[in-house]
Amino acid sequence: GPSPVQTMTVNGVGIYKDSQHPAEAWTLIQFLAGPTAQGLIASELRGVPALRAAAPALVNNRYGVSGLEAYLVGLEDAEPVRTASNTYIEKAVGLWQERVDTILDQEHERRLRELQGRSGATVSQADLEAYRDGMAAFVRETVDEQLPLLAADLDQAFERATRTEASAGQRVFAPILILLVAFAALGGYIWYVRRQEDAAPQDGGGRRSPVAAYLCLSPWLLGFVFFTVGPILASVVLSFTEWNMITSPRWVGAQHYGDLFTDRYFGLGIQKTFWYAALVIPISTIGGIATAGLLTSNVKGADSFKAIFYFPSLFTGAAAAVLWVNMFHKEYGIINRFVTALGGLPINWLDEAHAFYTVVLMNVFWIGGATIIYYAGMKQIPRSLYEAAEIDGASTLRRFWSITLPLLSPVILFMVVMTTIGAFQVFTPALFFVNYPSEIGGPGDSLRFYAVNIYDEAFNNLHMGKACAWAFVLFLIIFAVTMVQFKLSKRFVYSEAEG
Repeated sequence: GPSPVQTMTVNGVGIYKDSQHPAEAWTLIQFLAGPTAQGLIASELRGVPALRAAAPALVNNRYGVSGLEAYLVGLEDAEPVRTASNTYIEKAVGLWQERVDTILDQEHERRLRELQGRSGATVSQADLEAYRDGMAAFVRETVDEQLPLLAADLDQAFERATRTEASAGQRVFAPILILLVAFAALGGYIWYVRRQEDAAPQDGGGRRSPVAAYLCLSPWLLGFVFFTVGPILASVVLSFTEWNMITSPRWVGAQHYGDLFTDRYFGLGIQKTFWYAALVIPISTIGGIATAGLLTSNVKGADSFKAIFYFPSLFTGAAAAVLWVNMFHKEYGIINRFVTALGGLPINWLDEAHAFYTVVLMNVFWIGGATIIYYAGMKQIPRSLYEAAEIDGASTLRRFWSITLPLLSPVILFMVVMTTIGAFQVFTPALFFVNYPSEIGGPGDSLRFYAVNIYDEAFNNLHMGKACAWAFVLFLIIFAVTMVQFKLSKRFVYSEAEG
């Protein structure tokens, strides 16, 4: 067209307001924004320079690429800017833009399909102008409708960033009360465990000295104390402070815990995480048991099938998430290739409406690990029980229901507990389903899991004290859910000790 249009991503460097070395940081920024560094960036085609003085280096680059003058149209020298300390504002604006873009993209595709269906292979100038005018009107109408929502989101961003001074009750009395309750709960738990041990039948061998056992366990115990218990206790202490990881922590008491119940993302994270766990646990349990049952039925090539089923479990969470994003990509993903081959229209599996269930489906990719464990458990069931049931005329389904499941119940309990803990800690897919870590939880808030909130507060918003409080609450939730599972398991889990 007559007016050049260019889209680019802007990178910037800056000095944090609480920087401990502002003079050195300013020297570095002067170099990075100066003609020497900008000339190198332009000459190496690493980006458009931020200085007019470095523009010739882009045109006369070392690779001899021509036609880059278009990127210099309207180029101005970079100017210093100040950014708001309220990190929630940028996220609110980004979510609003994402929401509007999704609406416009969907309407564009709908109108384009109608235009192609009505006009066939060729599109007349009149139809093209009608399409353009209709979309322009729809854009204006959509923006006008969505602007009040942006205003509401910005109001909420300002409200979330407002930090009132902690009261004396929050700073002193509430932490003492929380610690007393925690110590009481810990003491009660230890008393309950000792009572269960005393009630358990003894082997008659008398008490043995635990010194040798502790010596053998000492490498693990040292690592557990310094790298697990230590960080946990440190995070508990930091949860009572306001800390941005740059300045010294400031004691605010139980203020973060009190703010949880008024934070919209806390409830949203709980909701998303529980719903994710409710879908993932059946997938892992039923899929693993069913697959293991097929492998124990003496099918030909069972060893090869075990390797095939288990192989995807060797992928790390990051690798699996990247693979999943590429498989479900709207433009080039293999899933949409199958959809279009069957006559359907491409689906945006990574948008706000589908992203959550796309992440849930990732767990089908990992049932191989559960399959191997269930398979090993099934192999431990005595064959004589099946033979006796078969003589009595029990069907295959009856043998599975009355023999396999009861005797496999300890393994099922273990896998359900481990799957629950993993589901409540889900994080990696949400990180790789967005383009930048600052957008984590998107598209929209479809992947706003509880662990995502912890990461977002800690590393995107630099509220490490608040993130520690959220993490400690997550620990309590997982602990409570696990205890409920163990309590309920007494009704359903078969134990040889109990008969």
